[in-house]
Amino acid sequence: MQRALPYSFETFVVGPCNALAREASIALARGSQAGVCPLYLAGAQGLGKTHLVRALAAEAQRQGLERTLYTSAESFTSEFLASIRAQKMPGFKRRFREQCELLVMEDVQFLAGKKATQLELFHIVQHLLDAGGRVVVTADREPRELTELDSRLRSQIAGGLVAVLEPPDARVRREILRQKAAAGGVRLPDECLDRLVDGVRGSVRDLEGVLIQLVATASLLKRPIDLRLTEDALRKIAGAPAPRATLEISEVVGVVATFFKTTPAALAARSRRRDVLLPRQLAMVLSRRYTEASLQRIGEALGRDHPAVSHALKTVERGMLERAPLRYQVEALAERLDELVTRHSAP
Repeated sequence: MQRALPYSFETFVVGPCNALAREASIALARGSQAGVCPLYLAGAQGLGKTHLVRALAAEAQRQGLERTLYTSAESFTSEFLASIRAQKMPGFKRRFREQCELLVMEDVQFLAGKKATQLELFHIVQHLLDAGGRVVVTADREPRELTELDSRLRSQIAGGLVAVLEPPDARVRREILRQKAAAGGVRLPDECLDRLVDGVRGSVRDLEGVLIQLVATASLLKRPIDLRLTEDALRKIAGAPAPRATLEISEVVGVVATFFKTTPAALAARSRRRDVLLPRQLAMVLSRRYTEASLQRIGEALGRDHPAVSHALKTVERGMLERAPLRYQVEALAERLDELVTRHSAP
């Protein structure tokens, strides 16, 4: 795993979770479609925003846009404040307005509460847009959720196209693992690849982390990559799901209901109250992990349909990336279900 993949559109694995973001990035880089500028890419950490904007910047330069500025909101803030202290604001303004055709800024949520920096960025973006320049920003949330940003700035950077990157589905996870393994000259046996795809359902960064753990362990111990080593790697990565075990949906729902001091009937009711909605979603996610049931069967057991279960899977997986308390709840429930599996398997 020594050779890093280049940031290009060709090495970006595309699927329903990120297709709009990729196509919009290509269109903006090539200036091939109006209405995508400014481009706002939203998504949790590790879902590919950095890959896309670096590929975008490289492609724009190949298309002749030499005056490209790539920065983060944190670096922009530091440069802005340093220019004020050194009384060099004219040079700062010239660099970001007159000497820039494409501005790429990552992690704009970092500007929360920094009113002066936000105001300066607002004027820079407006100047670039008025002059026919292009602007791309990324953030870990959608614009409407960045309530600590000035409303004018939020409206401005969301005035073109907002594209949200979701956690990768199984097909995309599989291709990402294949690509990253191949880039490092690593051969993953099919059974190990299948286990990784099933065991890591979070971000691209999560996939890369467990792959690095697996390859490094195999190299250090001079062992071939096999299913046992793969299971060891999954267990050592924080938040990696336990191996799939077979329980009944009713057993999973019962454990979740008891944990949240409610009843299985309440989880299957039509209520959308928060104190019922989250346990229901967790019951769906854990049923997917600990049973062999289809999404349709899981939905029926909880009074919902297939799309509702798919939505719950995406919501909880994304939430686990962002909210530690949710991860702790999932881990606590998994421990109880693991104990139940152990009791079932005892002679």
